[in-house]
Amino acid sequence: ERRDPRAAPDPRRGAAARRARAAA
Repeated sequence: ERRDPRAAPDPRRGAAARRARAAA
């Protein structure tokens, strides 16, 4: 699931997305 951290104001979802982006 690729979601923008700005579109989803979720601290847990944002952190996960940031980690996935850094790992990608």
